[in-house]
Formats: sequence, structure tokens, C-alpha cells
Amino acid sequence: MKYYLNNPLANGGLKIDIPGADLIDATTVDYPEFFAGLKEDDEVVLIGGDGTLNYLINHVDPADIKNRIYLYGNGSGNDFLNDIRKEPGNLRYQYFQPLDDPETILLIDSWTDQAAIDMHHASPM
Repeated sequence: MKYYLNNPLANGGLKIDIPGADLIDATTVDYPEFFAGLKEDDEVVLIGGDGTLNYLINHVDPADIKNRIYLYGNGSGNDFLNDIRKEPGNLRYQYFQPLDDPETILLIDSWTDQAAIDMHHASPM
């Protein structure tokens, strides 16, 4: 099962919508208890910014985490994402990174048309 821990305070309280996901308010979760109750094949998507990630790191012993954890960047400090999302024709730009595999990044983006994609690829970003 995949659990979505969402920090509703991240990004100035901007509400996030992930179709089909049941968001759990991360500010109400007892992290050690939550992770202890997961099955080994359960996955966790942590939604927030630096503060959300920092809270997890400081409240759970990494040795107690047996699950894959993905970071869905939604903090106000995501300047890279914010800049790309402002590009003409951008409909969606998100990335996910397993916390246990810093070499892997899953990128999901959507553009209005091929011209917008070409403009994005030609940008210095």
C-alpha cells in the first residue's frame, strides 16, 4: 500500500491535489508509531519541503524504517520547480526521489504542445 503523508503547512498552506491519493495530515502523525505499523512492502510519499523532510529525519531512527520513502517536493523553497512551472505551456512538473536511492529521480511533466516542450528543452535551466 502507498501512504501519502502531506504537510498542509508546506508551501504557505497551498492545497495539493493528487488524483486517487488519500492524503494523511503529516502534522498529526506520530512518526515512530506510524513507521512501526507499516508492512515491509508499504511505500510512503512524503509531501512537503525542507521542513517536512527535516521533521522526519529528526523524529525517526533510520534503522527503524524498512520502507521506500519518496519525497514529493511541495515546499516554498522549491525554486527550481517554481521556475519551470512558470514557463509558457507548462501544465505539470513534479519530481519524486526515493530517499534510499539518491541516484534515482522520477520526473513527471506535462506541456500544452510540442512547441512548449521544445522551448523548455532549449532553455538554460
